[in-house]
Amino acid sequence: VKYVVKCNSKGSEIMDIILYVSGVLVLIVSITLIFFISKGERVVNLVYKFNMCEKEIIEFLNNKESLILRVIGIIERELKSEFKVFEDVKNIKVSKPSPYEKDKLLTSAFEEITKIYTDNPNLKEIKSFDGIIKDINKNEIKLISLRTLYNKCAMEFNSICNKFPYKVICKFKKFKERTLYEGKELNDEEMIEYYSKLVNEYGGKLTAKWVYGMVIYDGKETNEYSWSKGHFYFIDKPC
Repeated sequence: VKYVVKCNSKGSEIMDIILYVSGVLVLIVSITLIFFISKGERVVNLVYKFNMCEKEIIEFLNNKESLILRVIGIIERELKSEFKVFEDVKNIKVSKPSPYEKDKLLTSAFEEITKIYTDNPNLKEIKSFDGIIKDINKNEIKLISLRTLYNKCAMEFNSICNKFPYKVICKFKKFKERTLYEGKELNDEEMIEYYSKLVNEYGGKLTAKWVYGMVIYDGKETNEYSWSKGHFYFIDKPC
């Protein structure tokens, strides 16, 4: 009888140790998961932001391409000459450059258009030409704003994606470093000026709200979620 009791006592001790170790392991795994989830939210939010920016950038680049091609057509028709400097832009649908390359190509083409426009005063008399130039400038303001926001998010992402634990998260989700756009960006003063003009177009005061986004990827499909909170005002005159 004594022998049986002794065995039961040892068995109980072993079970206690197993339970203790299991509890510690569960705790460690839980803390690790919470840690990676919290860090993962930062990465996912940055990716969501610059992906949304890039979608809009591509849209405005396509619009810029269309406008520039129209301008090139007017220039060559009015000046009765073809310009080799515009060949790459004319073949853009065939070459299919990346958004970054397309941005550089269109920016370079517009610089050439501006020079031709300045050197040929008779072009200013063509209303359609002048109107398209204004549309390109308006489009460019949108692009500059989007480019600034995209590069800001992409730079923050690039600065952490090769550091622990973000490197593990990025590798798991197959996120890679982003290429930055090389065109003009807005500094703080220019951002204030841009939004002041935007608000002025809508009467000098706008009701705004913060909109947040999250993307969840389970290895098979991506689900996007967004929510908002906190209303505030935009006014056209900085305080």
